[in-house]
Amino acid sequence: MLNPLVSTLLDRILQGGALTQDDGRALAALGQEHTTGLLFAANAVMKARGRVSFTCSIINAKSGTCSQDCAFCAQSGHYRTGSPTHPLLPLEDMVERGLAMHAAGASCYSIVTSGLRLAEDEIERVCACLRELRQRTDLSLSASLGLLTPEYVRRLVDAGLSRYHHNLETARSHFPAICTTHEYDQDIETVLLAKEHGLQVCSGGILGLGESWDQR
Repeated sequence: MLNPLVSTLLDRILQGGALTQDDGRALAALGQEHTTGLLFAANAVMKARGRVSFTCSIINAKSGTCSQDCAFCAQSGHYRTGSPTHPLLPLEDMVERGLAMHAAGASCYSIVTSGLRLAEDEIERVCACLRELRQRTDLSLSASLGLLTPEYVRRLVDAGLSRYHHNLETARSHFPAICTTHEYDQDIETVLLAKEHGLQVCSGGILGLGESWDQR
């Protein structure tokens, strides 16, 4: 039998309602014996909303030596992580990998790069890749390229980008504990820019970085 709180909140969600932060705190305070009930409720919501899935294949188009000091990231140049390092891949390589993923059955192709923001010539190379793949495939085109500017996002959209990935990582109040080389508001601005230009946005966070339950 479901915990009364879980049952009440599940009914609210199934009727089109939403959870509040206080609801989240109450759920987090439940004991481990309610884990199965929470999983049941989550599965019920998923079934009600429809099981929608797609296959997204990503490439590490630019790797390592990032100027940012994000404490969790193997791409940061501030730590000795052993992560591979290479500059932005040549245009031909990015296109060929996209075509290969399309042939393998992927429905989405995402170009992912390390670094705070791409340089002008790098953005143009990514745009050229998007344009070619848009002409040659029916892939949904996605990217994770760091911070955006209004000009950059316009060019990416014009080239065929449909989705942008940019994580906020953690709560604003905890952000200084995991990154000191850029401001939280810069990440917020990039997410808003992507939305304002009609892009779908994929933005998440990481649990277990020392944050409190309230910050989660």
